[in-house]
Amino acid sequence: MKEEEKLFNEAKKLYNEGKFWEALKIMKDLAQKRENYADFQHFLGVIYYSLSMLDEAISRFEKAIEINPNYIEAHLNLSIALNDKGDYIKAKEHYEKAVKLEKEGGRIPVSLRNNLANTYMKLGDTFYEIGEYERAREEYEKAIEIAPYFLDIRTKHARTLMQLNEIDKAIYSLEEILLLNPKYEDAKVTLGICYYKKGEKDRAKEILKGVLKDNPENSKAKAYISMLENE
Repeated sequence: MKEEEKLFNEAKKLYNEGKFWEALKIMKDLAQKRENYADFQHFLGVIYYSLSMLDEAISRFEKAIEINPNYIEAHLNLSIALNDKGDYIKAKEHYEKAVKLEKEGGRIPVSLRNNLANTYMKLGDTFYEIGEYERAREEYEKAIEIAPYFLDIRTKHARTLMQLNEIDKAIYSLEEILLLNPKYEDAKVTLGICYYKKGEKDRAKEILKGVLKDNPENSKAKAYISMLENE
């Protein structure tokens, strides 16, 4: 087993250097020799995922979970791969399992929490794109609960509130974001649009002109300024 651990560490080193195919060769051999070793199956799945080989990645993550049903990282990575495949129901099942295991076993590493938050965000993005704003809101709120410091997710949540016509809530959220980062352009543009939709056009123009002062190429700000000036 010492030799296998040495090879496993070598594969991880190659992977971290971006040498995915070289890492893959080592891990395929290791996973074949140790079929019931969950870490080998899981890491092979990680490599397949990085090579955009989703079916192979999913198969290995499932194998790791079959060996160890409480493998949080495998559930999480499986949920991400399934989400990329468009299998949102199964993806949700696995990230909810990861959350449950997290609660039962204590905190998971920050990197995994961030990945989980991004999984919720991706699902929120999908619902947003198809106009399912209430469901998008739910997913963004799950992401924010895990990673409240991700201002991009909080901005997407505020944009969703705007689509649900909860303008005052969206404005409040965006102003909180801008207190944390006054230069966050996406939040400023969204805030300007919120005031436009609320009918406070002078305030909207003031905010959007401030965006263009910092970045004259912001197309969304330019479009809304043009609309305001033609009204």
